[in-house]
Amino acid sequence: MKRANNQLLSDIKDRLLSYRVIEDTTGCWLFTRAISSNGYGIISFKNKRYSTHRLSAHLFLGLDLESKLYANHKNICPNRRCFNPEHLYIGTHNSNMSDMREKNSCCGICGNKYDGIKVRQNGRIDRKCMNCSRRYIRESQARRKRK
Repeated sequence: MKRANNQLLSDIKDRLLSYRVIEDTTGCWLFTRAISSNGYGIISFKNKRYSTHRLSAHLFLGLDLESKLYANHKNICPNRRCFNPEHLYIGTHNSNMSDMREKNSCCGICGNKYDGIKVRQNGRIDRKCMNCSRRYIRESQARRKRK
């Protein structure tokens, strides 16, 4: 059983790494497949959907997927699509909120700083700058046209 589990972890690790593009300037591992509406990469594993940064923390940092702990992005990395384990740490909800306040980032997708002008509240907890909102709408419309 343990051998089968190790093979399964190896398979998902290979699959996750095959869907990455490494950004030269930041070292971010950007997920190139499905992106959730709040900007995080998503992938299926054991018949469940996981955020790629959470799965990366499981594979490389030892995060228990059933745990209530978070896979948080360090302050050096504002990109939600990033799943580089060097840009992640295991933390709590409070540490994540503290980091967000410290970064003063309005948009975890592109890392734009909150300036009160480009920001649009989506009626949700996450906030996107206008550029990311427009890009998301264009991408959604293109996906619908392909269907």
